[in-house]
Amino acid sequence: MAIVTHDLDQDAITEDGIPIVSTRRFHSAIVRVLLKFYRVLHWGEMLLVRLYKPYYRRRTGRKEPDPWEPYFVENVLKSFAAAKAAKTLRPRFVFGHEAGCYGLPSAYCKDVPSFLFPWGADVFLSAETSPVYFRLIRYALHNVDLVLPSSVTAAKHITARFGVASDKVIPVSWGADFSLFQRASAQNRRHILERFSIPSDAFVICNPRRFRPAWGCFAALDAFMALAEERADLHFVMVGGAGTEAHVESALLAIEQRGLLSRFTILQEDIPITVFADLMSIADVFVSLLGRGDMRSSSVLQAAAAGAVPVIVDNPEYQEMTRCGFMARLISSADPVKIADAVKSYLHDPDYLHATRETNYEYLQKNEDARTQMAHMLDLIQTVCLEYERGCA
Repeated sequence: MAIVTHDLDQDAITEDGIPIVSTRRFHSAIVRVLLKFYRVLHWGEMLLVRLYKPYYRRRTGRKEPDPWEPYFVENVLKSFAAAKAAKTLRPRFVFGHEAGCYGLPSAYCKDVPSFLFPWGADVFLSAETSPVYFRLIRYALHNVDLVLPSSVTAAKHITARFGVASDKVIPVSWGADFSLFQRASAQNRRHILERFSIPSDAFVICNPRRFRPAWGCFAALDAFMALAEERADLHFVMVGGAGTEAHVESALLAIEQRGLLSRFTILQEDIPITVFADLMSIADVFVSLLGRGDMRSSSVLQAAAAGAVPVIVDNPEYQEMTRCGFMARLISSADPVKIADAVKSYLHDPDYLHATRETNYEYLQKNEDARTQMAHMLDLIQTVCLEYERGCA
């Protein structure tokens, strides 16, 4: 296995020994020249996005795109090098993460089995920022062997919106790793609470999504501060992550101004998955507020597997899950009052909280075991690879 990325200047190796191949040395001469004039090209795409902003609002219901959503020129220029870098590895197959950045490179890897994993915002939001981006993503989706979104409703959307044949679009949730995400024992809970300076008798409420405005971080913050002022037994955990530093600083200032710093644990940097799992294992309630563009989020599945009960902004995918037995407080929007009321519904009814935790654990064990889900995905990949190999024989 190897990783091909635009993001590094030179090749590297992960801590697990997996080689990372930088695309930089594979750029053609003409692409190198065009990248030097990227600012001019970027100005053109910014103008295009501005012209189509009213269309974006109508299609998505959002006021404007997030900063990373609408821009495609750099991805297009780098896509040829990414495909070339991948093919030099003589891979058995390529698996593209996210249709905007790595959709085209995956599609350009001709004569190699290719698979594309849309992340959500790419097919629900980025594709609506301009007709050019829409066509680029549509091309990528049509020109890989299988599209493997993590949600049922995303699969339906890709088929309907982009015209991809339904037998090419197969939803596969990534599930939750139950060996990692599980409820903390009483002893482990004490140790984790002590490690993060959280009171031993605290009721813990968590936002496991990155601290980004589009993902509802400030709505969650407002709801959490209001709840903190109502009840002294509540403690709040929020996850920052790379690229969120300015938002986290703003949040810390707001918390300090209201005298609530001791009631919050905000992790400003990226954290290992094991630390994230520890925090989820002591959480009683979690919120997930992304809305449109959200898939069957791994964060949601992991937090629920660890025993936290959900407050989620309603979207068709979570409706699908609830129809199949998952339990959640679904709220219509990331409104702080609605968030706080949903959290309080659990606080006021411990029996319902416990029933939700137990029901969701059973649902996840049956439907969302990561080992089963990944085995299914690998079976799909293996089938396509064998078809290629038989064709070459």
